[in-house]
Formats: sequence, structure tokens, C-alpha cells
Amino acid sequence: MPEISVLVEGGKASAGAPLGPALGPLGVNIGEIVNSINEKTKNYNGMKVPVKVIVDSGTKEFDIKVGSPPASALIKQELGIDKAAQNPKTEVVGNLSMDQVVKIAKMKMDDLASSEIRSAAREIIGACNSMGVTVDGKKAKIVQGLIVAGKYDSVLGGPVVSDSSPVQNAIAEQKAEEKVKEEEVKTEEKEQKEQTPAVDTEADEKAEALAEGPVESSESNIEQEAEALMEEKSAEPAVVEEAKQNIEQLKEIVEDNSQDKSEEQKEQTKAGENKASEEKKPKPE
Repeated sequence: MPEISVLVEGGKASAGAPLGPALGPLGVNIGEIVNSINEKTKNYNGMKVPVKVIVDSGTKEFDIKVGSPPASALIKQELGIDKAAQNPKTEVVGNLSMDQVVKIAKMKMDDLASSEIRSAAREIIGACNSMGVTVDGKKAKIVQGLIVAGKYDSVLGGPVVSDSSPVQNAIAEQKAEEKVKEEEVKTEEKEQKEQTPAVDTEADEKAEALAEGPVESSESNIEQEAEALMEEKSAEPAVVEEAKQNIEQLKEIVEDNSQDKSEEQKEQTKAGENKASEEKKPKPE
């Protein structure tokens, strides 16, 4: 059976190009096909939509299959924005209500792996998370937890929480927020751990060089080196603290060296005095 694949603007297909010239030779009712396409694509107003028309050459019957734009494009259209967040962890570009999420999920049902509106909505919320879009004013990950807890059963279908639902919803939201915060902390710690070793190695090498340097190094020079080291690592609070400790340790090294030199000088002075005293004593005849 012949197949005609075209890209049309949602709800605004016409008998002109590209549909008309492609369907004309097939002997089908072009007006009926156009009306059917517009009905199926009316929710994609202002967006380009892939459409496939399958025609039975014998009966002239037709079947229309409508694709859909990516979920991200539908979310941006719903929000009236052009771009998603560059850093979705810290930037919020818009907020969708759960009803809007359901609307987009229904538009994408044929293309998603989900067969139920609940799971389809969760896929759309997952896309929101990567775009810097909140849902009902909350982070997407928190809303995912609330869906599991049953807060949105009345919207997404499924058993509705009836006993003390406001309290249960509050508890579910708190647990979801705690879980998200825990994941964020773990992610930050992991990123910090991945970035720290190379910097620490350089810091350790410098600190070791200062500690093993010549005794003649002045305290002020060592402090300057350690403070410079601290400034290099100022991006990491824990590393800055380590640099501060290095300064204190280096000061102790200088003080110890100074004390050692002082003791050595005292001993040398005392030895010199003893020698001079011995020399002044009358020699036996």
C-alpha cells in the first residue's frame, strides 16, 4: 500500500503542497484526509508534526499515523520558552502544573514506552528534570517521589489516598525532599572527591618541599609560600583548611629549627668560653 510521509504544521494541513500533489494520483478524497490530519494534530498548534498517510489502492481507504515532537519541544511550547536551562541543577526556567504534565503525556503516549498515563507522566517529568523545569513548584525528582507515594492518584489514576491524605502527602513530600537532598549531597561529595586528589597531590608536594627545605628559610618566606598554596586551593573549603594547617605546621618547623640553632649557638659559645678559660689558666712550669 502506498505511504505518504509529510511534515505539517499542527492543525493547519491543507490540500496544497506537500499533501495535495502526493495524494492526487492515488484517487482519494484529499479534503477528508486533510480534515482528519488537522483533527489529529490540533494539539500541536504552531509546531511541525510528522504525519504518515497509508492508502489502500483498491478500496481507497486510508489510515493516518501522527508522530509527535520531542517531549522537550512540547514542554517548551507549553511554557512559552525557547530554551531549556543550561544548568538544570541550579537554574529554573519554568513551572508546569500536573494537569499540564498530563496533557503533554497524552500527546506523547503513542511514542513513549509507557502504556498508562501515570508512567507516561513520569517520563515527561523526567524530561522536566533535565530541562530545569519544576512541577507544581517543586523539583521534578520530588514530584516523582510524591507520585509513588500516591499524592497524584486522583489526577493520574489509581487508588486515591483517603485516610488523612493531607498528613500523608506532607510526610511523603518531606521524605521525597530528604531523599533528593541526600542524592544531591552524595553527588557533590563525589564530584569534590574526583576534583580534589590532583590538587591535593600538588599541595602535598609543595608542603613537603617547604618542610624539607633548608633551615635558613625565614618564617616569613615559608608563610608566603603556604598562603600562596592556600589561595590556589581556595575553591575547596576543606582544602583551604588543610592549607591553614600546613601554615601552622611550617611555623612549628621554623620555630624548632630556630630553637635548635639557638641551642647550638649556646653550646658553641659555652665551649668557646671554656676554651678561653682554659687558655687563661697559668701553665705549670
